[in-house]
Amino acid sequence: MFLTLQKPLVEDFEPTLKVDKAFQDLLTQGVLCYNSGQYRKAKDLFNEGYTTASKDASKIDPMISSIFMGNSAAALYCDGSIHEALDMNLKVLKNRRKNISIQPLSLAISLYNAAVIATEQSEYSKSLDHLNNALEFAEKAGNNNLKMAIFNLFSYNYIIKADLTKARTYAENSRGMILRKLCDNIFRVSETHNNLGMLYFEQGKFEESIDEFTRAKDILLTSVDSSHPDVLTIDTNLEIGRAHV
Repeated sequence: MFLTLQKPLVEDFEPTLKVDKAFQDLLTQGVLCYNSGQYRKAKDLFNEGYTTASKDASKIDPMISSIFMGNSAAALYCDGSIHEALDMNLKVLKNRRKNISIQPLSLAISLYNAAVIATEQSEYSKSLDHLNNALEFAEKAGNNNLKMAIFNLFSYNYIIKADLTKARTYAENSRGMILRKLCDNIFRVSETHNNLGMLYFEQGKFEESIDEFTRAKDILLTSVDSSHPDVLTIDTNLEIGRAHV
């Protein structure tokens, strides 16, 4: 079976959120580590931020703790601690749903991350429910990076379920966003081409599949090195695809 590039998203502080420099520095370093594939180091940085913020909870906006906790759950997932990530993300999602002043983007990210975990656990119906809810809030937030991530995960779920018509629809939604230059995030664009590689393979278009996996890898290599986990994932997909050409 081919491997997905889909993983939880990490979140930055909203511009309207008043944040001390120390917290911003921890978050920035954690996000950089996460994006470079250093998931354990990212987890440690996010945990430090969460622990520090929790100690002085009466004076600090609770969204600061929530963002660090959600990001820590994402890093745990990527580091292989799926069940711990699930428990932590559910706590974040539950608290955010209770918060009437929550920003749509924050809720959408938590829902998307819940969908990623559900897919990993082969709970595809649950994942699709989370994605439908996440898309509603992502559209309210007007965040194209998140919308493309949602389309990509929809596509992957339907590939796994062998519903190639729906899988192609969502993959084309993502490709359309690339063509219209609505999102140029390398991870989202690479996810799109990786999904197209899987889709073409399932359609018996093996050479087109290899081309898409190659595009996915080349795009990633513009910003990360060859040892990045996502690059290694695509290398595995290329090996599987080439065995059928």
